[in-house]
Amino acid sequence: MNKKNFISSNDLFLFKKSFKNIDKIVQDNIFYYKKNVCLRKKKYKKNNFEKDFHKHFFSKKNFNSNLSYKPIRYVRSSCFIKKLKELIYGKFFPEIFLDVHGMNTSQTKVELANLFTICYEKKISYISIIHGHGKEILKKQIPFWLSNHPDIVAFHEAPRFSGKSSSIFVIIDI
Repeated sequence: MNKKNFISSNDLFLFKKSFKNIDKIVQDNIFYYKKNVCLRKKKYKKNNFEKDFHKHFFSKKNFNSNLSYKPIRYVRSSCFIKKLKELIYGKFFPEIFLDVHGMNTSQTKVELANLFTICYEKKISYISIIHGHGKEILKKQIPFWLSNHPDIVAFHEAPRFSGKSSSIFVIIDI
C-alpha cells in the first residue's frame, strides 16, 4: 500500500467536481482606528497619575505625632478611636492583602501606590499589608509612610491569629 494514496481515485474525482466552482479565500485585513489607541493612552496616563499621586505621600519625611510604635498603631483623629478598637479586636477582616516582604523600599512604595489605586477603583476599605520580619526595615518604614497618607483612617499591628508583628491591618477612607 502506497502512503500517498489515502483517498481512492473515485473519491478524489468527486471531491474536485464538488469544489470546482469555489473561489479561494482572500485574507482580509483588519484596520484599527487611532481613536481606540488614544483612549487607551489617556487611561494609561490617568492610572500613572493616580499611582504617582499616592506614591507622593510615601516620600514625605514629616513625622506624624499620632503614630505609636509599641504596638504599631495610628489613628487620624480621636473620632476614629472606635474603629481602631474594632480593628484591634479583629472585627474587621481585610478584603485585600499585599505581601511586600522580600522587596526593597522603592519597590514597596510602588506596590503601595498600586494597592491604593486598586482600593479606590474597587471601593475596598480594609486591607492587610504583610511586611514580614527580616531586618525590620519595612516594619519601621511602612507605618511611617501610611501615617503620612491623608486617606488612612487607622491602622494597627495585625491580631495574633493573622500574623501579629509581621503584618498591618489598615482602614482606608473612601
